[in-house]
Amino acid sequence: MSGRPKIYAYADVGRFGLGHGMLAWARCVVWCAQSGATLLPPRWLRARIGPLLRNERDKRFYFKLFRNATRISAARRIALLGTRQKIAADVAVDMPQTEMPDGAVILFTNVNSGNEARYFHQVIGQQDIVRTALLAMTRPRYRPAAIPYRHIAIHVRGGDFGMPADVGKLTQG
Repeated sequence: MSGRPKIYAYADVGRFGLGHGMLAWARCVVWCAQSGATLLPPRWLRARIGPLLRNERDKRFYFKLFRNATRISAARRIALLGTRQKIAADVAVDMPQTEMPDGAVILFTNVNSGNEARYFHQVIGQQDIVRTALLAMTRPRYRPAAIPYRHIAIHVRGGDFGMPADVGKLTQG
């Protein structure tokens, strides 16, 4: 084989909240832009039974917010994920691409906690790349008419959690 191998990258947005999944996605997008790897579209369609059972106002149907902004179909993504060698992004970021197997899929995931300290540095200063990709995959009806700002902010809600038993201690000086 001559030249660089064909490399794919996939963000497993997981079963966590939107902000949690967006970090894995943003890391993947930035890495693809920097490495020339082909971005596989994430799977936003996930069964989220809890919000339905609790009759929450937000059902967290993230697939309604986003579309596939790549030329790779869901069927092709499934085939690649099922047949190609997967390499964890934590390993791949330090590996020369010439040493990666042709057709490998670099898998971006998050851990349950501590992602800010562990991964956020990978997207700092990359807002133009992330913004462009976010707007490209956001369904038109959810895009603002004009975006006068260069930065993106994401509100991560904590509505699923009850008040702590010692809430009085938190509000007193």
